[in-house]
Amino acid sequence: MAATSPLVSVVVVAGDNERHVSAALESVTAQDYPAIELVIADGSRDRTGVLVRTFAQDPRVQARVQSVTVVDGQKSAGPEAVNRGIRESRGDYVALFNGDERLLPRRLTRMVEVCQSTGAEIAFSRIEPLSEDSPAPAEIEYVYSVQDNIEFFPTVGYALLRHESPLSRGNLFFSRPLFERVGPFAPFEHAHGWDFLLRSLLVTEPAFVAEPLYGLRLRGHEPFVEHQRRVAKEAETILRNYFFYCRTRPLTNVVAPSPAWGPFFTSFVTASRHANYLVKP
Repeated sequence: MAATSPLVSVVVVAGDNERHVSAALESVTAQDYPAIELVIADGSRDRTGVLVRTFAQDPRVQARVQSVTVVDGQKSAGPEAVNRGIRESRGDYVALFNGDERLLPRRLTRMVEVCQSTGAEIAFSRIEPLSEDSPAPAEIEYVYSVQDNIEFFPTVGYALLRHESPLSRGNLFFSRPLFERVGPFAPFEHAHGWDFLLRSLLVTEPAFVAEPLYGLRLRGHEPFVEHQRRVAKEAETILRNYFFYCRTRPLTNVVAPSPAWGPFFTSFVTASRHANYLVKP
């Protein structure tokens, strides 16, 4: 891309990722996008912190990116660490990234291209599963089906009301003005990425890039089932908030799911069994 390429802040949230964080960070320096700022929020309690600081001091890394900063995530890899990393960054776009996952080749270039060509302020891509063992059938089926089904909805926004379609907060790519308008990631332990997306949906239509540009870490059957259970619990509040705001506030995103869609919206709510969310939060 041209020398005037907008600066992208890659905000890495590193928990206890000592087995995977080195490969994760190398996937940032392997990107072909020229204008990268790297901010690592270290919320680890293991050797991850040592590894990320060693990486940050590597002259090769410092020569590759415009700047590299490690901030204290205060022993948390949750929304507090996400917000702290974003506040310490200065790019025109923010690319979130989990410290045990991967940016696949050309991710940053393609995400900037899509946002600039479509005017989208937030985007996510198809994922490629990462697993050291044979993935659990239920987990791998869910991962593929959620993104395969996006094309069957009239908009990406409708797909987001059925599932957490990006599958990882690390799959989110958004503009800084959008973050400033929507506000920080809310204190949901497991579904703060989904909540941020749905709040953004009221403002702008997300773009889905149907290319595998993000490597998602699969964790096995039991962790997957437990994560889904916890996300479902937080979804009660997240979806109730969305349906309240889409019915009571003017929407900047005119194609966001709302009563403005007429009978289709009502049918969708009924078919999705979302009617219980149509109460004041």
